Amino acid sequence: MDQNTELLDFIYKNTEMGLSTLDRLVGIAEDDHFKVALLTQKEEYHKIFAEAKQLAGVELEKTGAMAKFSAYMMLELKTLADNSPSHIAEMLIQGSTMGVVDMTKRLKEYTCASDEVRALAQKLLETEQQNIETMKGFLR
Repeated sequence: MDQNTELLDFIYKNTEMGLSTLDRLVGIAEDDHFKVALLTQKEEYHKIFAEAKQLAGVELEKTGAMAKFSAYMMLELKTLADNSPSHIAEMLIQGSTMGVVDMTKRLKEYTCASDEVRALAQKLLETEQQNIETMKGFLR
């Protein structure tokens, strides 16, 4: 796989998991203001997801069923006892922080990827950073 395809594959899987997670969290969240913040994040992930798919020009590999199931079960367990906006925001901050670290490493690794693909990776990185800042406002 060339660097463009590898980086796009990472972006695609990352945003796919983000969309899946946010879908579930919107259903769990009870605070309307918090739901709006989650839906805004979801919209941004969807834009990046669609652009990665379009730039790839080929079918990208979806996240495996076991990885999705594992993430779903972990989410269910973590929100079972506490589904407050503060707790969910903390979980999302942790996830976005991992996303920032992973994307920063990938941008340094995939220096031969096209400017267009690198720009999309940078957009995802900035989206993760913005998500962290937004979620900080819900911490208590």
